[in-house]
Amino acid sequence: MNIRSWLSRHPHPVKVKCDDGTVLMVGKTKSKWADLELAIANIEPATIQALDAQGAVLRMTHLEREDDDKPEAAPPVTVGMNENDRDVRIAELIARVSDASAARHENAYKLAFEKMAFLVELLVRRLTFTEGQLHRTMQAHAEAVAAGEQGSDDGDEMMGKMVQGMMMKAMLEQSNGKKSNGKKEDKDDA
Repeated sequence: MNIRSWLSRHPHPVKVKCDDGTVLMVGKTKSKWADLELAIANIEPATIQALDAQGAVLRMTHLEREDDDKPEAAPPVTVGMNENDRDVRIAELIARVSDASAARHENAYKLAFEKMAFLVELLVRRLTFTEGQLHRTMQAHAEAVAAGEQGSDDGDEMMGKMVQGMMMKAMLEQSNGKKSNGKKEDKDDA
């Protein structure tokens, strides 16, 4: 609850009474609500009452303490701890934070890895299929050339013969186990 807004509501109180009997007067300065809020926070009462000039109660509220709602925190590292205990405590805190961080990201990493593995498998299957199709096409074309069939339908025989020659060379190198990168080999390497 915002104490300052509760205090400054109309009708404005003249004084505030805490449950321990302390009475706080509302000041005349510009920061009267902030000053009163700070004074109340220092007293830490369970309930407060807003009073008018005659002492009549305008409103009353129960204050929630900040430490009531918070989960139990880890004990702080104190000055009185010996150095070994302090180091152990710091290591435990670091390990706990690291584990919490890893747990938050575990599912995202699993999903990303599964998607990546699926894509790699898909690419391998497609590449295998494409290479098989290319090999069958090259082999069928080489057989057609060996049988004496025409290499091209549009009459561009020179281009057809050049492509046939390159395909034959690639097939021969593939069947001999050599890899070709399209460059001529030096006679010293052969």
